[in-house]
Parts: sequence; C-alpha cells; structure tokens
Amino acid sequence: METAKVSDDSAMVEQLRESPYPHVIWNTIVAPSKAFASLSNKPRWLFPYILSILVVFTTLVLTNGVKMDDIKADIQSNTALNAQEIDRRIDNIEAQGTQGVSWANVRLAAFAVTAIQTIKLFAMVLIFWLAFHLVKAKISFKRILAVCSFSFLVLVPEAILKIPLIFSKGTTYIYLGPAVLLPVDWKYSPLFNLFDKLDIFSIWMVVLLVIGFSQVLEISKKKAAITVGYIWGIWLLLSMFVGDLVQIR
Repeated sequence: METAKVSDDSAMVEQLRESPYPHVIWNTIVAPSKAFASLSNKPRWLFPYILSILVVFTTLVLTNGVKMDDIKADIQSNTALNAQEIDRRIDNIEAQGTQGVSWANVRLAAFAVTAIQTIKLFAMVLIFWLAFHLVKAKISFKRILAVCSFSFLVLVPEAILKIPLIFSKGTTYIYLGPAVLLPVDWKYSPLFNLFDKLDIFSIWMVVLLVIGFSQVLEISKKKAAITVGYIWGIWLLLSMFVGDLVQIR
C-alpha cells in the first residue's frame, strides 16, 4: 500500500515536471498551486515575460486614440493653465495625431514597453529575493524570477476585460477597485492613488505571489503572505504620494 502511494506521488511529480508551457500558463489562472508546483521542479520565466510585453504593447496601441482624448480633456480642465497654453498643448497633440503611425513611433513604443516591463519584473524579483533571505537561508533567484514572471499573467485577463470597457466608456480611466467610489475631483489625490492600486487584478497578483513563493521556496503560506504583504504595503504607501511614476501599464 505504501509502495503504491510513493509510486503515485512520484508519477505526479514527474508529470508536473514535464508540464508544457500552455498547461502551466492555464493553470496559473485557474489552478495556481499546480502551476507553481511544476515551476518548483523546472523554473521557467521567459515566455510569460514576453507575453506580458505583448499584452501591454497591444493594449497601448489599441487604446492610444482614447488615451489622447483623455489627455486633451485633462489639459482643458486644468485650471493652472491659461487659455493660450491650453490651445498650444491641444494643437501639439492634434498635430501628432494627423501625422499618422510611423514605424519609428512603433519601434519607440515597443522599446519603451519592453524596457519598462523588464525593469518592473527584475526590480520585483530583486526585492523579493532579498526579502526572503530573512525567511530562509538559501533562496533561488531563478525560482523567484519564475514566480514573479508568471504572476504578470494577470495582465492577460485584465486586458481582455479593460479594452472593451475603454471603448464602450470612451476613456482609459477604468477603475476596478474602491477608487470607483471616490469623486472624480479626487483623482491623483493620495487616497485615490491608494484605492486605485487596490483593484481586483493587483490583489489577484498578490495572491499568486503568495501561492507561488510558498510552493517554489517550500515555506508556509503564512510566511509567504507576511513577506509579500509588508512589501506590498510599502509599495502602496509610496504609491499614495507619488502615484504612477510610469504611466504605461
């Protein structure tokens, strides 16, 4: 009986080790414990990293026109600007729109998105890699990288939900958290910045990080949750007062 159980466990581990990328990606969304169990045996990170870049770039391209309209509306409602400055800025934006899409602009946008996503990913990895040394003596940088990279897959369902909402509402200011309860005049205030970061997809990513780190680092979910929680809390506090330093998401 015991021999049969050991054989079943070995077969399950071997199956997880050989899980192809599509299965791991799908499981990250619907069954994260299975996905990260496979990553603990074979850490991988490149494909979800590339996919996150493609998703962000595609969203940026598809919603660029709506974003420009939002920028113009913000300029027109800015009471700190006089009428002449408002007209000048609006004319500059409209002039850029009439020039059409050039390959130079596409390459620049692709480079910017790639650079920003790369900085986001590896900055997150470095922070968690250092933080988890307080929990465990030996920490694999590649396993941390795998968990962080796969956690960015929440960008896929976020884009699927947000892009239609952006077109239907005619604005890129789509809020999927408590920020939707605040008055529009509070936009960019510390409380608004905080509530904006507490949307369902940010919370989803935090949950994935907790599950992933507990699996690949072989620590309790409590220790993983505490470590992720205090780092997320620090980030939320910083976001309250500086907002988004980088607007491409």
